[in-house]
Amino acid sequence: MLVKDLNDFHADLVISKGRVVAENEKMLLELQTINYPEWVRKSVHLPRAMAASDFILATSKKITVKANVIGVIENQAPTKHLSLEMPVEDGEVQADLSRDIAKVALIERHRNTGRVQIGLVKDLALTNPVQWHLQ
Repeated sequence: MLVKDLNDFHADLVISKGRVVAENEKMLLELQTINYPEWVRKSVHLPRAMAASDFILATSKKITVKANVIGVIENQAPTKHLSLEMPVEDGEVQADLSRDIAKVALIERHRNTGRVQIGLVKDLALTNPVQWHLQ
């Protein structure tokens, strides 16, 4: 799911199994109705609401930092380990869309800790959504 603003959360583009299924908050296909059990629907347990500050990748470096980056291999589950120089601004490692490097977050949701792990991922093709549309 791609969103423009986390503070005003609206799904701009949703991709499932390689197909665009929703765009600008409108479904593009008909979904089958599935009745999931209560224990499945109530599986997210967070001790508090998430804030933008939870997603900062902080550093004490001033200009750039050498960072571990997950390198996506198209159409494969394995990934590459990359070590790349990343820009730093105001003590925070920045994403670099010109190199197709985005932030990624893993939020622990089962044990009610709300622990957030932030990382970097490369080659998701986020800067060229046209290629996501399957013909």
